[in-house]
Amino acid sequence: MDRALKIKMNKRNCRIYPFYRMLSYDYLFYFSINFLFLTQVKQFSASDAVLLTSLYSLFCVIVQLPVTLIIDKFGKKHTLVLANVINVISTVLIIIGDSYSTQVLAQFLSAIACSTKTVVEPSLLNKFLPVSPKKGKLFSRIEGKGLSLYYYLDAITAFVSGFLFKVNPYLPLILCASMQAIAFFLSFSFVDIRTKKTNDNRTSKAYVRDLKSGIKFILKSNRLKSLLLFAGFLTGTLAIVTVSQTNILNSIDIPIEWIGIIAAGYRILSGIASNNQLSFHEKFRNKSLSIIGTTISIALISVGLTMILKIHFIFTIIVVIVLLGIISVCRGLFHILISRYLGNFMSVKMGEKIFSLSSLINHLFNMSMCFIAAQLLNVVDVGISVFVLGCAILMITLAIIRYMKDKVGLQPNEYEKEELVHAPEYDKLVNR
Repeated sequence: MDRALKIKMNKRNCRIYPFYRMLSYDYLFYFSINFLFLTQVKQFSASDAVLLTSLYSLFCVIVQLPVTLIIDKFGKKHTLVLANVINVISTVLIIIGDSYSTQVLAQFLSAIACSTKTVVEPSLLNKFLPVSPKKGKLFSRIEGKGLSLYYYLDAITAFVSGFLFKVNPYLPLILCASMQAIAFFLSFSFVDIRTKKTNDNRTSKAYVRDLKSGIKFILKSNRLKSLLLFAGFLTGTLAIVTVSQTNILNSIDIPIEWIGIIAAGYRILSGIASNNQLSFHEKFRNKSLSIIGTTISIALISVGLTMILKIHFIFTIIVVIVLLGIISVCRGLFHILISRYLGNFMSVKMGEKIFSLSSLINHLFNMSMCFIAAQLLNVVDVGISVFVLGCAILMITLAIIRYMKDKVGLQPNEYEKEELVHAPEYDKLVNR
């Protein structure tokens, strides 16, 4: 492809990406009421509802190999289109499935779709951008715009969902499937610029070989080991918050209509945070992830403690709502910053391996941590559960931060050369 045409197509892709991301990032209309839908409409226990998230993460791990092979075989655009189709089907199954096994099947299909999207979407954006000292900022700006638009739209849908749930609990899911259908059509707009065709017939053995080379590179890179460990653990922590948030608000007697309004407020906070993550990064630099991780941990401990003490009804509601809002701000900052840090100093090819391995590690953490949370809910109430988990998460977070010290957040010329050689264009960054 002509270089000028390639640049033109990449600019077009970058313009489309934020709006596609806005519609496809997550299940609009559904996540603010999913816990209530599963427990009140489908009549599952709280533990079973949380366990579905753990099973989803297990499925994501299982499908990682075939999904990556499909991406290599058919290209990023075609697999992205397919993933969006499967997303719609999974939502339809959630609507019509009254048995737990049907809900498990829905989670399996969702795992296929989301595993594909998790690898393809950031890798596509990384591929669209030219290698330069400003690539990290460009990635953050475009990804930040897409996520902030998503959070604002999600705020509107969360606000509406609470009222729609009272009218008919199936309405939010019907609208969710409609948003996914629009994302499916929008995914056709991307131009997948494929410069090489040697990977089209890649076998599972070749994938495993590439995976091993990626793992070997990571094991040699203190920076990537630190980032992947932190990313996995904090992603698991946020997964617990996501599946527990409605349960927490419901347990302190907040009506469903107000839960939707509160959830909308949280989405707005996340959107504002994601839109300002560059300023946050510029201010705190290599302390950014440490601040985010410890803040989330302390907020969780405080939520659990407030629910256990039950000092006063109004006091409990205000404190819990504010603390969950702080976690929402951290969520908006974290998802963009960690994608930026993982993609720094990487070629497109190595970046795909890193994002794929990151997805695999994240789901392993999600599976393990949500399973522990589900089992804990079988033994104690939600307040004690959140407090215990918060204490454990804080201790592990501090240990990871200590391990990360002097490994993350350095200047390009402060890293060992072998951590950067997968992007020859970055030689000038190291030597400038």
